[in-house]
Amino acid sequence: MRRTPDATAVVFGEEDLTYRQLGARAEEIAAALVAVGVGPDAVVAVALTRSPDLVATLLGVLKAGGVYLPLDPAYPADRLESMLDDSAPLVVVTDRATVESVPGTGVPRLLVEEIPTGRATPRPELRPDHLAYLIYTSGSSGVPKGVAMTSGALANLLRWHVDVTDGGMGSRVAQFTASGFDVSVQEILSSLATGKSLIIPDDETRADPRALAAWLRQERINELFAPTPVVKAVCEAAMEDGFDLPDLREVCQAGEALTLEARLRGFLLGSRTRLRNNYGPAETHVVISHSLHDRDSDWPAVVPIGTPIPNMHARVLDAGLRLVPVGVVGELYVSG
Repeated sequence: MRRTPDATAVVFGEEDLTYRQLGARAEEIAAALVAVGVGPDAVVAVALTRSPDLVATLLGVLKAGGVYLPLDPAYPADRLESMLDDSAPLVVVTDRATVESVPGTGVPRLLVEEIPTGRATPRPELRPDHLAYLIYTSGSSGVPKGVAMTSGALANLLRWHVDVTDGGMGSRVAQFTASGFDVSVQEILSSLATGKSLIIPDDETRADPRALAAWLRQERINELFAPTPVVKAVCEAAMEDGFDLPDLREVCQAGEALTLEARLRGFLLGSRTRLRNNYGPAETHVVISHSLHDRDSDWPAVVPIGTPIPNMHARVLDAGLRLVPVGVVGELYVSG
């Protein structure tokens, strides 16, 4: 923000914020949070739709030293209530349009429209082991559980992402990922850490592959974070409508096994896109990555998960936690 204060940070329809404006709004939100007692390791639930306010609030929570807990307003009320009961946040940040979707669990509400302007607060002293965010798993293997990520682990992820991804100020990143998935934190913060612009599609565009493909072309999007089914659907829609995505340089997929059909592989190669296969459960965020570069013409049909990012380790162990020989089936253990 200090290096590129007048560059565009966030765009949503006709609304756009420079880094200076985004930073000022985040400071105001941080000051309001500190005023109600937020500090290191204090959980702040955020119930906002994908918008500039969501981005500013995420930064505001981090500036206050708090722990960001996204509450997707589209979630069922009982799931939101369970998350609030389990995490015991100090406050819920929401807005007038969304506040009715937040269950009444007795947690104080802070409406972004009512946060005073022109206020700032000193940054707290933070350590790498202080928490940065708390995100709940989908519950596909049982009851959803909260995963708390430290700021040191998040910094390691962002440092790796910046090192391996091209582009800087002027690059345009789609803010596609729902706030309840940990990929959204990587998507948003990696963009803001490098002076890029976050471009937010509306919900109707986001849900329609044909509209999304046209939007990606119209908005000259350079980076897209999306699971394989979305990537496939977008590419299929673009091919059916007879256009390519010449500006798309980086596609990061996670959450699904990555398989490449011939048409999809040909389309992405034709657009000279680097395809990154990110793998890692919520407990570790992105742990392992395999990149398919635009110079590679012989992409595999089933993409491997690759090797761990710096400061992370992956080992295949047997039931006695011993390393298994190459080719022997075991369980994948990650650490770092």
